[in-house]
Amino acid sequence: GIRTPWAARGQGRVAMSLVLTQGSLGLHKRKGAEPRFFVLREDRLEYFKCEEDASAGATARGKLKLAEIHDMEVEDPMLTLNLSGQNLKLSVLDKSNLKTWVDAFSSAGVKTKKGASDKPEPA
Repeated sequence: GIRTPWAARGQGRVAMSLVLTQGSLGLHKRKGAEPRFFVLREDRLEYFKCEEDASAGATARGKLKLAEIHDMEVEDPMLTLNLSGQNLKLSVLDKSNLKTWVDAFSSAGVKTKKGASDKPEPA
């Protein structure tokens, strides 16, 4: 098919999208979480079955334009992306990666939903 570049809302430039961060996350489905390799670019989130597929240039198993994400909710170790009428639940497999992903989504223009868990509760 013909690939047409699309600009993220509010940004007039269309560039080869840079990789902001990448790594393994749990993709939550009805039967539980499946580990998948995610690549966050300036304009989209892609996932692959494994890191080898991503580095070999295989076609992504799933793609999501960042413009389709209304906001995200962060509740360690979960990251929920709110879309129109549905949401995508991801979990970090290594807790130290949560901030990396949240910061990367934020730098790409995805807003964090207020009131969820902005500040960690004291244990």
